[in-house]
Amino acid sequence: MVKVEIVIEISARQSLKLFGLWDQPRSIAEWGDFTKKELSWYTLRNNYEFSAQQLRRVQPNKKEWIMRGQLKLFDLLDMRVFPINPFTDLGADLGEVWSMGWTSKELQDMNVTIDQLLGAGMTPQIMTCFRYPLSTWLDFGLEEKHIESEEHAKVFGLGHEECCTIVRDYNNKKCK
Repeated sequence: MVKVEIVIEISARQSLKLFGLWDQPRSIAEWGDFTKKELSWYTLRNNYEFSAQQLRRVQPNKKEWIMRGQLKLFDLLDMRVFPINPFTDLGADLGEVWSMGWTSKELQDMNVTIDQLLGAGMTPQIMTCFRYPLSTWLDFGLEEKHIESEEHAKVFGLGHEECCTIVRDYNNKKCK
């Protein structure tokens, strides 16, 4: 099988930064141009002024970006074009994710689920620190099985039965 490199059009400014003054004119770049120079996502975005869409186009396989080992958690917000999940793709822990200060929408854009959050150590006490309403936790995939105790329901200022009923009703309506 022949491997086909995907190329992207680049500006004159990007060409100068990427290839230097003496290797001009260049109007395209490919994945190999970035890997040879060991350029990180952050550097390509901030120093070379490539858009996230351009970088996804030149290398659409998120695993290739991850395998290069130059990604940092702070890159993930900018990489939602893939998306890259901080837990499953980078092995981040709950404290690291919390420290990023991402919104619930940003985490959902990275395909983070309630099961991943719980697997990373989310407890009712930690849930209160996130300050998300019940509707947000439902968007993460909260189900009745996740409301194990009165303590879980208290996160939302509800009794256990009332919380389970709301979660059950929401999920039943979502399935219809």
